[in-house]
Amino acid sequence: MNNVMQTTTELDPDIARHILANASQKGLPVDIYLKNIIDEDSRLVAMSEAMKDELFLADLRDVAEDFKHIDTEQ
Repeated sequence: MNNVMQTTTELDPDIARHILANASQKGLPVDIYLKNIIDEDSRLVAMSEAMKDELFLADLRDVAEDFKHIDTEQ
């Protein structure tokens, strides 16, 4: 089953032109362009939440420690 949410919104004409221009510049249909923006925002929210998670941060510190000297090894 595909979970889809459809919505309609009114935009300021300048914002609509900006969206159309950016989508066109990227060679994307407007719906895909907007979906990409929403997906990106969702990823940023997830990363922001992860940065508050103590277990994630502990794992991140461990990984950073493992690779601490990688640039100096030959």
